[in-house]
Amino acid sequence: MQPIIAAVIMIVCIILFLTEKVPILIVPLIGALLCGLTGLIPYSEVFTDFAGNTAILMISMSIVGAAMFQTGLAQKVAGFVTKLGGGSERSIILIAVVSATLLSGIFNGTSTFVTLCPIITAMCVANQVAVSRVYFALSYGVIFGSLLTLIGSSMGPISSGVLEEAGYAPLGFFEPALLGAPFAVCGIIYLLTIGRKFLPNTNAIPEKMVGGKEAKNATPMKLKISAVVLAAIVLTMVLQPENLPFYIIAATGAVVLVLTGCLTAKQFLDAIPWQTIFILGGMSAVGNAIESSGAGQIFADFVVSLFGGVSSPIILLAVVYLSTAVLTQFLSNSTSAIIMAPIGLLISQAVGAEARPFVMAAYAGSISSFCTPIATNVLTFIYEPGQYKWSHYLKMGIGMQLIYFVISMVLIPIIWPMDV
Repeated sequence: MQPIIAAVIMIVCIILFLTEKVPILIVPLIGALLCGLTGLIPYSEVFTDFAGNTAILMISMSIVGAAMFQTGLAQKVAGFVTKLGGGSERSIILIAVVSATLLSGIFNGTSTFVTLCPIITAMCVANQVAVSRVYFALSYGVIFGSLLTLIGSSMGPISSGVLEEAGYAPLGFFEPALLGAPFAVCGIIYLLTIGRKFLPNTNAIPEKMVGGKEAKNATPMKLKISAVVLAAIVLTMVLQPENLPFYIIAATGAVVLVLTGCLTAKQFLDAIPWQTIFILGGMSAVGNAIESSGAGQIFADFVVSLFGGVSSPIILLAVVYLSTAVLTQFLSNSTSAIIMAPIGLLISQAVGAEARPFVMAAYAGSISSFCTPIATNVLTFIYEPGQYKWSHYLKMGIGMQLIYFVISMVLIPIIWPMDV
């Protein structure tokens, strides 16, 4: 019964998001409360993710981003980048997606996004380009980059661990790039051509993201302080001494920026993306309920069982990929990989095929998260400042999902042959 209840709650939340009959801020609360009241998750866990590690990281980096804007650092960097790459919409989209792709292959995706966002926003403001037509490119760039290295996302170590525990060789550090690089190249081309036609103009006000069009705390000293703090945050995240968590690093930087006067207390509070935090916290609770109730596993098992009599490896590869891609639109990327990578491994053993291509199909499917604002954190983050609707995500995401699927089905069997 619990899996059914969890699935119904998720479906109700999706319907409410799509119809917008209920204020967006309330929908995640409804989902989280229902999960608690129906016993799917303990009461103590209903609001845990509203102030979880991911939420703190997102809040802290939003504050850092606001400081970059308020001290004039974002505008200064944006002006320099604009001189190099131009200020047209196409140029800004290209700069946003390429820079996010390259950086997120090494750095945490959320940190990459929130660091680049004030710069890209400042470029849009200066050149009168609609931010809502650029934020998608920035978010997609982070997704593209997550498959360029094994540490580009948590799904890399998860997939590699599944292979290693089963006695196979682990994935190499740059091995995901054999698939990720074609994804990125084709995705960027799509964004600059056909996909650009679907980029929405919602007339979003960019200062909701950065706290105002004017840099209110712009002095040479404060600009230098914000630059040093930003550099220190990035460097510490790269080195991660003694496994210092990203959210602690970011929160420390945010506090320093307020103590040094780079942000006032009011600007500090205004920088927090409350709607994003509510969506992240509430829908994480629903996702946890889906996972703990076994609804996600039941869905995966059901889909796989439908093709139980199929012996064609390529069809089963497509099943693994598509099942994971559907799950990851509503569950976390890592949860989808945790569920589907072992299933992919079992399927490969059942048909006498190599395990690597099936695990890679689950890995790629877990990253193929384009169609909903809860599919991955960076898409959640742009929901409020971009003033998007769920339909915008679907229109933009369908084309990218198709590109990822076709590339996966063509390249995975070539790069990782299925014959034993």
